[in-house]
Amino acid sequence: ERGLPAVPHVRHLAAVSGDEFPQLVRDIDVYAINPVVRLGMFLMLASFVRTGEELRKAKWEEFDWDARVWTIPSIRMKGKFATKRVHFVPLPDFAIKTLAALMEINGDSEYVLASLYSRHKPVNGNFILDALEIMGYKGRMTGHGFRSVASTWFNERGFNPDAVEVQLSHKIESGNAVRGAYNRARYWDERVRMMDAWGAYLEEILQG
Repeated sequence: ERGLPAVPHVRHLAAVSGDEFPQLVRDIDVYAINPVVRLGMFLMLASFVRTGEELRKAKWEEFDWDARVWTIPSIRMKGKFATKRVHFVPLPDFAIKTLAALMEINGDSEYVLASLYSRHKPVNGNFILDALEIMGYKGRMTGHGFRSVASTWFNERGFNPDAVEVQLSHKIESGNAVRGAYNRARYWDERVRMMDAWGAYLEEILQG
């Protein structure tokens, strides 16, 4: 008689609580070891994209400063090749200011987060985890944790859960049926409001 299949192991990636989050933001603000890493963490805070392909390999050509949109090519998005989609990130003031500061340092490179030591390469793949460890957050926070904190914050404030899921570039499912491909227009106005509110929250933390 065959037994039940093993329950798959779910790995929960560490994330600070909502109460601890403001202190993390302030700690990032005073991170003095590497300005690109500090600003890279701020860009992560402002956009909560995935750290590996999406954040680390961002290129200047992907940013429309006037429209305040970051267009991440489908090739760098998570998922099977056939179902990958271009991802659009509305950019709040906080993100624009962060990008302007990065432009002063890395405007000579194609990469927004170019390494200070090799101008034609992005920062190393563990740059956020390494910085969090230096700041004393090892085991308490991960790059993915920024996404978790933002998702909780949006949902607690009553933003449309589907808009939150689209902004996190998750597939939206109803039962097992995917409710359609994402596109730029999908929940766009809600996502812009959402991201502006989040950016204002980050600024409030730093000013407070």
